[in-house]
Amino acid sequence: MTTRPVHIQSKPGIKRDGTVFEGDFYVDGQWVRFQRGLPRKMWGYRQITNSLGGASRGMYTYPFNGLIYTFSGSRSLFEMVTIDNQGIGSAPYDRTPSGFADNAVNMWGMDALYDTASGYTAIFAHAAPNLLDISASANTDIYVGDITASSALAVLSGAPQVSGGILALHPYLIAYGNNGLVAWSAPGDPTDWTPVAAGPGEASVTAQKIVAAINTRGGAGNSPSALLWSLDSVIRMSYIGGDPVFSFDTISDESSILSSQSVIEYDGIYYWCGLDRFLLYNGVVREVPNDLNLNWFFDNLNYDQRQKVFAIKVPRFGEIWWCFPFGDATECTHAVIYNVREGTWYDTQLPNSGRTNGQYPRVFQYPLMVGSTSINSIRTLGSLLAGTSYVDGTYYNVATTNTTSIAGFGATVNVTVAGNVVTAVTLVIPGSGYAVGDVLTVSNTLIGGTGSGFTITVATLAGYTLWQHEFGLDELTGSTFNPIESYFETSDISLVAADQSQNKSLRVTIVEPDFVQSGPMTLSITGRSNARAKEVQSEVMEFPETATSPPEQVVFFKEIRREMRFTFRSNTIGGDYQMGMCLAHIEAADGTLLGAVP
Repeated sequence: MTTRPVHIQSKPGIKRDGTVFEGDFYVDGQWVRFQRGLPRKMWGYRQITNSLGGASRGMYTYPFNGLIYTFSGSRSLFEMVTIDNQGIGSAPYDRTPSGFADNAVNMWGMDALYDTASGYTAIFAHAAPNLLDISASANTDIYVGDITASSALAVLSGAPQVSGGILALHPYLIAYGNNGLVAWSAPGDPTDWTPVAAGPGEASVTAQKIVAAINTRGGAGNSPSALLWSLDSVIRMSYIGGDPVFSFDTISDESSILSSQSVIEYDGIYYWCGLDRFLLYNGVVREVPNDLNLNWFFDNLNYDQRQKVFAIKVPRFGEIWWCFPFGDATECTHAVIYNVREGTWYDTQLPNSGRTNGQYPRVFQYPLMVGSTSINSIRTLGSLLAGTSYVDGTYYNVATTNTTSIAGFGATVNVTVAGNVVTAVTLVIPGSGYAVGDVLTVSNTLIGGTGSGFTITVATLAGYTLWQHEFGLDELTGSTFNPIESYFETSDISLVAADQSQNKSLRVTIVEPDFVQSGPMTLSITGRSNARAKEVQSEVMEFPETATSPPEQVVFFKEIRREMRFTFRSNTIGGDYQMGMCLAHIEAADGTLLGAVP
């Protein structure tokens, strides 16, 4: 029989639910997305800083004067990093409120609002022990600070303690929590929460705790408006003025929400993950159809870690990502992705053991995410607590300005003295001329202090990485490039399942790759004799970015399968691809039905 070329493209999306043989969608993939119905490699990511002090449990970004002020809250810290338009980040600023209590289950919510009383845009933050229990009822403080300052936040005077979170519903600051509580400040003055006529007040809008809120369009006479999620309902909050100030309308009283961080807006439509399906609100609550990986997501979600699920969007490619802990993972290791533009679903494993939170900064074209593992790195030793003397040991804290400098080991030890008392010690230029374990000796007498002196041991600190995604083609850590493995596997091609079926196997002799391609790629063929037979893998064949001889223009095979799939893979520095019309030259072979037993 004469061979004939067959287009080996499948339908866009990766189907995880059901059997491999029964669909026309791609059946496997990693770090691959779909555009114009065709697979292409996702872009890369680079390290902005590896010095965040904890896994992120809440993020917020604010653009101002060419910088992206990026905030991250962890179990014990509230930190800020500034990022310029080139993606260069500062060292983290510690803006943790004084006396803030370390708690492994702290979860943060943040928003910004112009404070007319103070005359600046303020960052508002709220941390509550909700990470492992979305229904947790502990009420905690709301904190506030100048959004572009580097000083610690302070408790927001006059504000109620709440268990749910906060929302800037301009010009009001909203706080929400237990028993359906929704409270609001005076317009433009988030320090004024005293109920007065036509002013600040509160309402209990449902029996369940309010766990999430987002701004929404309200229309003439009803703006500002918001959507609120309780544990069992979706509620619309609308401005009406007068003594009530706001009205509340229950959109659905039989809804659900998986995580307080799973809500996201995309082009005026609001998406979230419920307990057993994906939902949207576009005037009414609707289910988002998902026939590809709905069961795969909910069957593999570590439900005990449900509150760590977070949503992020990549508008450049029409995507909404829900990052989630897979299997017994305790951090988000995978993402299930809904492509709004393509109307399909797929997924990917997250790099570097996963991510803990993410944010799309709007004016900055790159999504930001925080890693889930700490990396040891030499970091700046900062101000030590004031005192009359120090003992030998390892010192580290937050850097400040110092007054007296002593050179040593190619670095500088800055020592601040006040009244013959050493009040601060800072090691600057980390990593310059010394190594972990070096001991720097400082004599108090040399700097006008008292005592015989003390030593500081250079130490490593565990830091979490802030990643800039959708950048380049590789993983960039400092000056080191690492390849990102990306692959996809087509659906089965089979004469048995063709429109005019034949009980014949397929023989493939040549594949004509058609890609917009950077770097070499590989192709392998897999398949089996029937749906229950053992998978048989072909030799992995490589084809270059540019063919330099006629044999490199195609890929030669001698493979026979009754059910046949093709896997394309890129795993090289600078690797990239966009699939075109790839052709496989096939012909009918024998009709062998039974294969080897797995």
